[in-house]
Amino acid sequence: MPFIKAREDAGLSRSPSSQDIDALVREGQTIAVDWVQSQDNGSGLMQIRLAGNYTCPESHNVLTVGDLRFANSTRFEIPASAWIRTPIATSTMDNASVATATHPRGHRAQSDASPRLISAAQCEQIFGRSVTPEQLDDLNSCLQRFEINTFDRMTHFLAQIGHESGGLQYMKEIANGRAYEGRENLGNTQPGDGPRFKGAGVIQLTGRCNYQEFSEFIGDPRVMEGCDYVATNYPFTSAGFWWRTNAMNRQVDSGASCRQISARVNGRDPANGLDDRERFFRKAVAVLRSGSPAQPASTGEVRVAAVESVRTEFDPSAPIDWHNPRCKVSRYFTVAEVTQGKSNRIPERGSQEEANILRLAKELDVVREAWGSPIGVTSWYRPAAVNQAVGGVADSQHIYGLAADIYTMDATDQWHPRNQEFERWLDQTAWRDRALGFGCAANKGFTHVDLRGRLRWDY
Repeated sequence: MPFIKAREDAGLSRSPSSQDIDALVREGQTIAVDWVQSQDNGSGLMQIRLAGNYTCPESHNVLTVGDLRFANSTRFEIPASAWIRTPIATSTMDNASVATATHPRGHRAQSDASPRLISAAQCEQIFGRSVTPEQLDDLNSCLQRFEINTFDRMTHFLAQIGHESGGLQYMKEIANGRAYEGRENLGNTQPGDGPRFKGAGVIQLTGRCNYQEFSEFIGDPRVMEGCDYVATNYPFTSAGFWWRTNAMNRQVDSGASCRQISARVNGRDPANGLDDRERFFRKAVAVLRSGSPAQPASTGEVRVAAVESVRTEFDPSAPIDWHNPRCKVSRYFTVAEVTQGKSNRIPERGSQEEANILRLAKELDVVREAWGSPIGVTSWYRPAAVNQAVGGVADSQHIYGLAADIYTMDATDQWHPRNQEFERWLDQTAWRDRALGFGCAANKGFTHVDLRGRLRWDY
């Protein structure tokens, strides 16, 4: 049985309170796994199947036996100080055993026990078309394998594949491919290569040399059978391979707009079908935000998908469960938005910081009501050590829970004029007598608000 070494955990941990938690994993100790998929072409990415149950202190989610996880050389999703949970439920083992089945394509199928980044219902809402279970498995495998796993990366990727595939209508190129015959720049040197290796997948893989590279990366020689095999078995994974090869994650992380991403994908600016790509982008943003997908760990400050809901009434007299990301701290805001789902951002119960957070949440509820549409948060409570780690100023109001960086969810990206409209509205009406830092005007994607008296500055 192989083992993986636990990384250093920068977060805080709390004492195990459940009797079925029987051990801690310390830094440098090993975690047993049933198998480890070989690394792919030096990417450092590998897939593991857990041999034990683990609880992650950062998310407080129980990671069950048989769960599939991805790891690379710098990040492992189960940190040190995780709690090994004794297997107690036969049903959990039975469900998890599905994950061990080998997929006909030659890699592990994603089971119901494995976390999905996107659901079939969300796909149908975004693309207007249902996907098969096999396609959904391939899409989720693609998102995990190529680390298209943050809110911004996912929404941009889904927008591009939506347009390129006609809303998932076309998994391979409509043309017969004869135009590619003899194209040495595509590696088509043998008779029939043009039709055989014509575009396949939702962002079309084209040409013998690209098929060969993808085949070696994925470890499946049957890819060289041609476009029908790829379109059937790897419609999304082939697109993710292209996305990775062209460093698209880096482009998204730099804050690129949908237009800029589209130009990179299409090779021209403005890209062909830009309106359609932006339409899919807006759909993806709306659907994923309403579904509140889990946000993977990330360095720095990221937008946490808002989990706003008035379907569950907020009880101001109920104690706050700071270990439950979905627990409400006010009518419209949750623990996840205060802490970014990180255990090292949880305030001490009964502390002044906790009282400040709840006071600010009430004020932000008033803003939300007056604005009339959802407000997201990029950063809220940051204890001193966290504030220093993310580059905050030494006397930041975030340290005391008195500040939040917010944005309007009406805007599709940080360049959208709705951001500046929201900021002007805060300055002139809702927050005119309190401290406000102009971030949206500088395309920073947020506006800083805190509870001090009127004070203004630019980022």
